[in-house]
Amino acid sequence: MSLFLTSQAGEHINTASHLALGDDVEGLSGQFFDEMKTVKLSKNYSLLKADEFYQWSKEQNRRR
Repeated sequence: MSLFLTSQAGEHINTASHLALGDDVEGLSGQFFDEMKTVKLSKNYSLLKADEFYQWSKEQNRRR
């Protein structure tokens, strides 16, 4: 199980560092990514839900 979790964590770290440092994503804003590829959100997804998730994730990070 820990190998699976480590693998998943490594993938997320690679994606995060690529988004922070990659020349090919410079200037992009408001995009969503999955494994370093942009993805479109479903029509059921709203900016309000995105903001709610963002606020929730900030709160989760404060608790750590």
